[in-house]
Amino acid sequence: MSVDSFDSASTKEPSNVILLEIGRNGLIEWMNEEAKSLFGAVRGESFFSLENKLTDCLKTEIIDRVFTEGALFSTTCSESQQISVTPVHTNDGGVERVVLSIAECEIAKVKLQSLQLKRELHLINKISKFMWEKDRSVSSLMIFLANELPNAMSYPDLASVKIICDGKEYLSPNFRETSLSSTYPIQSEKADFGFITEYYDESSEMDPSELFNENEKSLFSTVAERAGEIVERIKTSRTFFEVLESIGDGVVSTDMEGRIVFINNVAAKMIGKEESEAVGEQINKVLKLYDSETGRRILLDTKKMITAEGSISFHPNAAIVSPAGTMRLLADSAEFVQDDDGEVIGIVHSFKDVTEERGFLKRLADNESRFRLLFDNMGMGVMICSVEGHAEKFILRDVNKAAERLEGVRREKLIGRDIVEAFPGSERFGLVEVFRKVYSSGEPAHIPATHYSDKTGSGWKEVSVFKLPSGEIVSLYQDVTQRRRYQTELEMQSHILNEVGKAIVATDSNREITFWNKAAEELYGWKSEEVIGKKASEVLMPEGNEKK
Repeated sequence: MSVDSFDSASTKEPSNVILLEIGRNGLIEWMNEEAKSLFGAVRGESFFSLENKLTDCLKTEIIDRVFTEGALFSTTCSESQQISVTPVHTNDGGVERVVLSIAECEIAKVKLQSLQLKRELHLINKISKFMWEKDRSVSSLMIFLANELPNAMSYPDLASVKIICDGKEYLSPNFRETSLSSTYPIQSEKADFGFITEYYDESSEMDPSELFNENEKSLFSTVAERAGEIVERIKTSRTFFEVLESIGDGVVSTDMEGRIVFINNVAAKMIGKEESEAVGEQINKVLKLYDSETGRRILLDTKKMITAEGSISFHPNAAIVSPAGTMRLLADSAEFVQDDDGEVIGIVHSFKDVTEERGFLKRLADNESRFRLLFDNMGMGVMICSVEGHAEKFILRDVNKAAERLEGVRREKLIGRDIVEAFPGSERFGLVEVFRKVYSSGEPAHIPATHYSDKTGSGWKEVSVFKLPSGEIVSLYQDVTQRRRYQTELEMQSHILNEVGKAIVATDSNREITFWNKAAEELYGWKSEEVIGKKASEVLMPEGNEKK
């Protein structure tokens, strides 16, 4: 059919009905084959771009008026065209889309055509609404069609319908199978699902061409095509919706206007709404977000999110007030929803309650701050190493200030280096071998005071090594060179005093014996280990003079 045929004479035979669905954004959301042959494959494009192809009886402002007023518009144009614009209402009475129907017909049949067209549009309207039903299923769609299709046929009292889909049979009320039938396939681009068969009573004396007229064939072709699309979507989305209902995150999906088209049970519970109450509502009316720091409302502008560059996620401080009245912090991710042609048709938000998690992270940050303070103020040097390969390398990941001071090297010059590269003497010291044993066994180890010598100097170190749950190796050590020298001096002094011929006894301020040389052992008869730590009066007092 060409565009010029709209202006043709009324003597033409009745032709197929042209059907288009137009969304609130003015985009063509669906069109039947007759519309495609007339306008081309313009699904997803603006309806208003077709204005120069439309008959004078149909102006774009009529579409706007139906959206605004929500009332059916119908007119007969040039005595040859029946034009109707039917609103598809939401649960709250708003108009979410309109169905445009253009049918050419003889003036004598306008009244009959108009009545039949109203029935057809009523059915298409119901099918369109079914597309947005949350609990839709293949069975519920087929039962609906089996019940509704006879009412849209030219002669409902004589009509019956049988549907076979996925191997199941669905019959209209008072079904009668006759030889007067016509069959239409239910299919999508990907698969065949079954067929719809319309029947008329054989007792009717009407001409079969009158029963199965072009308009009725167009209706059944359109319904079968639309049913195939819906079945395809139900099958491909069933698993998707089951997953969305089973995950622990809340999920809300909106259309281009910010109306909620899907909300899972988790999200509904978080915001204190029934799922049936939320679907169809504006997201800002249902999901009331606040800035957790300022308390101000955060509004989601879906149109700007879709058309503007930048983030489509919630504000970083986004929070909601739970049904219990407490402020709950949210973290979300968002993605665009696209149709089969790749056009953006909405946004899906996935979010979760992170109040406890953020509280834990804050406590963790506080603990980490306290740990760092303790770590950097320890008197012992601390080195933390990660392990590479099969304990071939131990890479320095952190050192404290005491380690910097003991080694005379800044932390920045050590981090990321292998411990052997940073401290060549560590291998001779035996530290690397101890690291490997601790890493392999998981048991801590201790290296007593041991002499070291490298390019930084020489001295004595005492080291403890253990393994963290993360697998990292920690070395705690201290330089005991001064203590070792002091001990050596004491040992030397003790040796000298032991060689003196006179008894030497040393006590502390509490008169407890701290030193007892060999001469004292010979003089008093007490061994050193028997008297160290005892009161001098207990071992030096002559017998019989205890009271004095």
